[in-house]
Amino acid sequence: MKAAVNYFEGMRIWPDLNLLVMSSRHSPASNPDFHCHDFYELVLVCSGSARHYMNEEALPIRAGDLILVPPFCVHGYLEPDDLRIYNILFCRDVFEAISADLAPLPAFQMLFQVQPNLESPLRHETGLLSLSGNAFERALDYAENICRETGRRDPGAKTAVRGLFLCLLAHCLRHARLDSGSGTGYARQISSVLAMLDQHPERDWPLSGMAKQAGMSPANFRLHFRRLTGHSPGAFLLDLRLKKAAAMLRTGRSSVGEIAFRTGFHDANYFSRQFHRFYGKSPRDYSKEK
Repeated sequence: MKAAVNYFEGMRIWPDLNLLVMSSRHSPASNPDFHCHDFYELVLVCSGSARHYMNEEALPIRAGDLILVPPFCVHGYLEPDDLRIYNILFCRDVFEAISADLAPLPAFQMLFQVQPNLESPLRHETGLLSLSGNAFERALDYAENICRETGRRDPGAKTAVRGLFLCLLAHCLRHARLDSGSGTGYARQISSVLAMLDQHPERDWPLSGMAKQAGMSPANFRLHFRRLTGHSPGAFLLDLRLKKAAAMLRTGRSSVGEIAFRTGFHDANYFSRQFHRFYGKSPRDYSKEK
């Protein structure tokens, strides 16, 4: 499908702030408007309804729903009915700066690890994350205040926008829940395990331990873990540990042996071999390139 590409550079308000929150409305006259962009977009549905197209599937959306659109993923809105949304836009460097702190939240794992990679019909079965009640109202308040500060553009506005953006994102990820009408609970259970793995990569995680954490049998857990992530539990954990080790190596604050132990590798030689296989260089050589 041909789609217009939007670049953050053309939407930038401040030259050194790689985030933006804005409000938009969609009507049948202006849609479908299929497009993609070089930044992340978190969509918060304020009111109305539509079908959101992404990954070759259109899901019904309504007030309170949260949708993450990764960079260069084609999406659009079909059959909008007085649809009003907040577009929460941020670049990859912003995502990388906040992901370490937010990754232990199951909703982060659902939005950033699971849902963007799902193909039909799994995306329909899984459902969407949503906010409701006071949590939804507070998210709207954050977004409205960001738009107000952005419009002012006076001294201090940029700092206020950055702070409110972080509060909005953390609030959404703390309080979002899977739609109770979802066809399967496996996404919720497995997202909770992904969050636990991210928070404690140093622990021993046999398949039986992961399955117990999810409240599933080992065979059922292995099957649905692969369906939702595209990887076996063991391969996913190994990749996670290596990525965390690489991040620690870039800081230069710990020795290779300490980093290996803190990321779940109890044999430094095995760690070095796996790291070289993944990154094409030894941990020591990698740390020198920071």
